[in-house]
Amino acid sequence: HWMEQGGLYAVCGVRGGGEYGEHWHRSGSGEHKLNTIRDVEACAQFFLHNNYCTRQSLALFGRSNGAMVMAAVVNRDPTLYQAAILVAGLYDMLNFHRYTIGKIWQGEYGNSEDPIDKARLEALSPLHNIQAGQIYPHIMVCTGRDDDRVPPLHSYQLVKALQEKTQKPSVILNLYDKTGHGAGRSTSQTVAEHADILSFAMAAVGLGESSLSSR
Repeated sequence: HWMEQGGLYAVCGVRGGGEYGEHWHRSGSGEHKLNTIRDVEACAQFFLHNNYCTRQSLALFGRSNGAMVMAAVVNRDPTLYQAAILVAGLYDMLNFHRYTIGKIWQGEYGNSEDPIDKARLEALSPLHNIQAGQIYPHIMVCTGRDDDRVPPLHSYQLVKALQEKTQKPSVILNLYDKTGHGAGRSTSQTVAEHADILSFAMAAVGLGESSLSSR
């Protein structure tokens, strides 16, 4: 539907996943996590410089680890994007190990109780790097009320900080009942979430009939 309305859809191949083996994974995790963020930025610049889109039509989407990455990308240059949709993300990189199963991710991100890791995590943590007073993109944050992998506390904190610190932001929190991190949800729940995401993104960039207020 997005493309039928005139939109383009791109999947960024960034370091940190498992698509090309363990070396590719390790080159975007731990002390190299910034590479993942830089790769997304490089993709965005490619789209803009080659006239695939304009800043007013560029929206980001990320889920789970991808939501953390996209939130960090927005913080580094909030004026470059029109919208960001963040689903079930990890945003407090200094305290994630204190909640539910967060300790098991220390091998992926690092340990904030180690001084070297703490400095690196603080520099990319979405919650701790919001640019106060800056105009931000339209942002929708989605989370499941019963998510025990990435507890909704992360989303609550991020939305509150964005509302308090940024200049007149359009920030929406979608809190889904009886859902966790994604697996096991019903078809109707999945459809509802995707409908919310698609309609928000279309309104933000001006596809279709509805639109959010311009900046």
